[in-house]
Amino acid sequence: MDRAHAARVLGALHTAQNAFHSGGDDRPLARRLAAEVVWIVPGNNAIAGRYEGRSQVIGYFHRRRELAGGTFQVHPSALAS
Repeated sequence: MDRAHAARVLGALHTAQNAFHSGGDDRPLARRLAAEVVWIVPGNNAIAGRYEGRSQVIGYFHRRRELAGGTFQVHPSALAS
């Protein structure tokens, strides 16, 4: 996958995440995740852990949205470089 394509894929994921975290539906976000997705959140806190599969990852996103009170946003500055 070339860098431009990867940036488009990540941009679409970040857009779907931001829409979801501001109160949107989770289906557009879920469509951006592979069925076998693994999402790892490091640390020792309320959302840390290993989430496997779309269902667990979307559940994690719901929990993060709840804890953040709808204020969480992704700021993908690394895509610009």
